[in-house]
Amino acid sequence: MVNTQHTFKNIRVYWLAFIVYWGIILFGSVFASGDFTPGGVVSAPFFLERFGLLNADGSVNKQRNADVSSNVVSVLQGGAFFGALSSAPISAKIGRRLTLQIFTFIFIIGAILTTVANGSHGLSEIYGGRVILGFGIGGISAVSPAFVSECSPKEVRGRITGLFQIFVAIGVMLSYWVNYGLVPLKPGPKLWQIPFGVQLIPAGIMMIGLFTVRESPRWLASVGRTEQALRNLAYLRKEPEDSEAVIHEFAEIEAQIQEEREAREGLGVREAFLGKGNLIRFGASPSFPDSATSLFLSSKQCGGRARRQSSPSLRSIFAFCLTVRSGKGNLRAGRPCPSAPC
Repeated sequence: MVNTQHTFKNIRVYWLAFIVYWGIILFGSVFASGDFTPGGVVSAPFFLERFGLLNADGSVNKQRNADVSSNVVSVLQGGAFFGALSSAPISAKIGRRLTLQIFTFIFIIGAILTTVANGSHGLSEIYGGRVILGFGIGGISAVSPAFVSECSPKEVRGRITGLFQIFVAIGVMLSYWVNYGLVPLKPGPKLWQIPFGVQLIPAGIMMIGLFTVRESPRWLASVGRTEQALRNLAYLRKEPEDSEAVIHEFAEIEAQIQEEREAREGLGVREAFLGKGNLIRFGASPSFPDSATSLFLSSKQCGGRARRQSSPSLRSIFAFCLTVRSGKGNLRAGRPCPSAPC
């Protein structure tokens, strides 16, 4: 049974998570399902025709189509890699909230560029937009969980940070419903402009909502802004600043920050590998099968994302099957199999 006292007492933390995790909805739609299913967008007949992916006889140029489909995904991944990599030093320097606002703005620019793509330079605009929005979503997905975790009290921290996966699943679900909504549309630019443009809705909600939340007290304390840190902590806990609970929690935060500084002293960038406990997390120990590296490698090797990205092609392959001609005993290709997934 949910403790309603904790829920209402921490309502401002839940609100912060709700706002910040709109970025995780974007993450779910962009990565877990392939950006409102661009596999479906790229395979649409009008898209193939508009961007020169058809042969002279009207058949699909499979090689070029495969190149475009893979490029649409890979440039996004490349942008996200550098976005996630740069998010740590940026958020450590300017704070979690401002970092999220910057990366959300970058994502919006990329989403607009992919939405307006058309004409002879349309593919270049889509590629460029995908790199930019990938950079944005990479930073958002890296900073959001840390921001929420730092602001959550330990009593409900697991529950609130666990909402991350729920919002990822919501993003996946929405992406497929958006794709389904394109079915009755007539061939035209809207077939790719709507899926790409819908991304602006959660991004806009997040950008506006970030103005209603406060900076992480932990980050403020780490940069010496103790008065504002204490004020923000009291605000999040709905307690007065001189409350015993707030003072005690703030003392714990300062002690943890000091301990981390001592552990990082003299390491610099080597902290990622030589920091306390990090070597085991990277798998450089006998417990490699239980390490974070092993977990990430194993999950990616399952091919789930590749299957989702290529789902239109896979469904067409499964639906095109061999059936037995009645009474003849021989096989004929080209008839749809009734049991094939469609």
